[in-house]
Amino acid sequence: LRTSFLQRSRKLLYKRDDIMGNLTNLRKYIFETDNSACFIERDEILGRLETEMAEYSEPDKFAIVFSKLLGEVSVPINENDYFAGRVVEALPYEGLKTANRFLCSEGHLSPDYEKILRCGLKGIVFEINDVARKKGDPESEIFAKNAIIVAEAIRDYCLRYAEKARQMGFEAMAKALRTVPYEPAYDFYSALQGIWILHMVLSCYIGARDYAFGNFDQYMLPFYESALINGQTEAELTELLAGFFIKTNEICGRCTHNYNKKPILCQSSKQYVNIGGEFPNEFSIVCLKAAELNHMAQPEIVVRLKPDADAEFTDQVFKSLAVLTD
Repeated sequence: LRTSFLQRSRKLLYKRDDIMGNLTNLRKYIFETDNSACFIERDEILGRLETEMAEYSEPDKFAIVFSKLLGEVSVPINENDYFAGRVVEALPYEGLKTANRFLCSEGHLSPDYEKILRCGLKGIVFEINDVARKKGDPESEIFAKNAIIVAEAIRDYCLRYAEKARQMGFEAMAKALRTVPYEPAYDFYSALQGIWILHMVLSCYIGARDYAFGNFDQYMLPFYESALINGQTEAELTELLAGFFIKTNEICGRCTHNYNKKPILCQSSKQYVNIGGEFPNEFSIVCLKAAELNHMAQPEIVVRLKPDADAEFTDQVFKSLAVLTD
């Protein structure tokens, strides 16, 4: 795994050239998290806002709450991180409302990541505004106003993260966060960074279980193919994907394993990645190899396997089954 790409990009992405060391350290970080901990900053800020905005009843109330929340929370980055996006945790104290439901969601959905990567939140908001102008009804105008607040809150949050990444010397991470997910993704790395930061915000800050990644191997294939054309290798990209996969275990720590009810709204959340189906591709196989490198309970790799599926894909599925005991 010590490839020329890692040597070239060490100053851009990593502080180490031993990638297995990065994965091992991140795995250790996850195993050492406390299943009694809450998302302390989230619950403290929402508790305050719940009081401050008790009398506010305008239809942009929760968009504003979301914006204020993302404007105040920390932007921590671990020196071993491949991708930015983490929530500060701590043990709750007496009187703290956990997990605060002032802002929450039903979860159990897959965002349209293909469109988000292609258009960015900015492009989606443009479409919403265009429809609102054409319809001209109050409900559409309200929806558009809320969409702008939410998209700009995520943009500004990512810009704060970009500055933190720059300060730590993670230049590629900083570059990506100055762009995604507000603007379209421009390469393999930025696509994964944009997906992760949104997934983390939805799961942890808005709060709900089981946000999924959809048909991951289909919409990520063009970014993978482009990366290969630009000189990156399958091994290098598999490493990056493993670094993405391991982050999904931070959503709810190890409570998925021992069923402790962690005081968070996404407790025991499953992070589903769908691959295979009618058209498995070369990136479907990379997903399985990255899952082996990750070797954690999350994400849940959901393989749709046809009886007459591609032989190479089928072989890799069963090789991975023998490794991924979780």
